[in-house]
Amino acid sequence: MNKKNLGKINVLMEGVWLLIFFLVPLFFTNLLNSVWQISKLSLSLFFIEVLLFLWIFKTLFLKEKIFKKDQIKFICPGFIFIFILGLAVLFSDFQQYGFWGYYFRQMGYLAYLHFFLFFLVLFFNLKTKKQVQRIFYAILASLFLVVFYGILQILGVDPINWSEPAFLTQRIFSTLGQPNFLGSWLLLTGPIFIWLSWYYFSPKKTNQSFPSTTPLLIVPLIVCFFFFTLLALILTQSRGAWIGFLFSGLFLLIILIGPTRKKLLFKILFLFLILSGTIFFLFNSSSFLNKEDQSIFLTRIKSLTQLKETGGLRIILWQQSLDLIREKPFLGYGLESQHFVFAPVYQPEQATLESINLMPDRAHNDFLDTLLVSGILGGLAYLFLIISSFYLGLKYVLKSKFSEEKLMGLVLLTGLLGYLISLQFSFAVITTTLYFWAYLAIILKIIYGLEDK
Repeated sequence: MNKKNLGKINVLMEGVWLLIFFLVPLFFTNLLNSVWQISKLSLSLFFIEVLLFLWIFKTLFLKEKIFKKDQIKFICPGFIFIFILGLAVLFSDFQQYGFWGYYFRQMGYLAYLHFFLFFLVLFFNLKTKKQVQRIFYAILASLFLVVFYGILQILGVDPINWSEPAFLTQRIFSTLGQPNFLGSWLLLTGPIFIWLSWYYFSPKKTNQSFPSTTPLLIVPLIVCFFFFTLLALILTQSRGAWIGFLFSGLFLLIILIGPTRKKLLFKILFLFLILSGTIFFLFNSSSFLNKEDQSIFLTRIKSLTQLKETGGLRIILWQQSLDLIREKPFLGYGLESQHFVFAPVYQPEQATLESINLMPDRAHNDFLDTLLVSGILGGLAYLFLIISSFYLGLKYVLKSKFSEEKLMGLVLLTGLLGYLISLQFSFAVITTTLYFWAYLAIILKIIYGLEDK
């Protein structure tokens, strides 16, 4: 009887975490002053607490073992990082904001605790490869709707009248609320197309059979879906996301063809350097620089080669961040403290680079933000979490023969790499941080071992 009830609880838990992957990127409400983050956090907290309740219930009443000793090493880096964040909040001058979160961002310790709980739930309750496949399908379903809404925005048929409509700014934000956030999320989710393509079209698969007509129906759908996703990434006009996409693509090439076809890889990298140099030269030529009738898109591309002129605000914020970190180096100022610590070092020049009286609440660099809110200890813990996960993931992907599980791990690592690179020019929000922790859990569980069902 317990086994039957346990099966029902497991199915219910999976249904809840699939809803998280699907709904959180889509959910927002204009009933609040903070249209995006409060709604997404509220939904995330509710579902994660439901998952936690079900996990505790089946552990206490259905006597399922929580974990094995050899699993502890996989969760230690995440636990260390969360513990140090807690210490930083405890010794912060802004404890209330550090725990509950700043109104417009909602990235307080309460949110991070729930992200870590979601990490634990996934790591200890994911059992089979089929469950990871279903997570991928839930993400792709959410991605489809996010991209579709973004395309509606650029076409000017958005049913909601936003203050900065995409058809005027030429930058889509879809359900993520800001183009840079959308670009980062697309980097996380887009690589799943690699798994999707392999899953349906790989001639080496032996565990799956489809009617002969199935690929003919699916090929154009997948191609169109990928094309519009790539178009959405371009239409965010997020330069950090473009850079993330470029480097994640190179990473994927190196992993896929580097070990066996080194000459081909060298030729591709050489061609990439030639094209990059040509583009850099053209966009800095006097004829291009003096041209006034350029589209917004070309202007954004040109700005990639002129960081000092177009990234002036970020450079100021990075310099201010370094000065502030030196003043409180060990545990930083606590979560959600940036709005307050940037105020005393505000420079009049910043008013010419953004709206007057708009006080920055992020350094627009993920690592600098981590150092600001949790100091050197938090920065080292964060690096340890990322580096250990990539080390274990790449070690698993590169060893022995190819398998679907290794492709899944590689897809997730590619998404994380592109995302983390984009954050060096932006910052994390509820949706992307939730996916970040979820991806870490899935990668580590794939490394630990999944049942082939």
